[in-house]
Amino acid sequence: MCVRYNTHKVNSLASMSVPARLARLLLTLAQDYGRIHPQGVLIHSQLNQTELASLIGATRESTNKALATLRREELIALEEGQIIILDPEALRRQVRE
Repeated sequence: MCVRYNTHKVNSLASMSVPARLARLLLTLAQDYGRIHPQGVLIHSQLNQTELASLIGATRESTNKALATLRREELIALEEGQIIILDPEALRRQVRE
């Protein structure tokens, strides 16, 4: 399983954009740590931008830009340092693009 996971991760790093990798990570975090919230799904995790960047193999700066884009497109919101997924289906489309 570990080899398969690593192969999948390397392939995604090579072929997916930073916003797509971030969207995929946010969907995974929502599935694993998400809680229903009036606006959508609250990711109950206190990961900072540096940690998110490390998980997707990107710089903090590019992760910050991707988060800002997702916020501007109203796919996510930030509330007290936590991320709320406002439109999971639109976020899934980001992964497929």
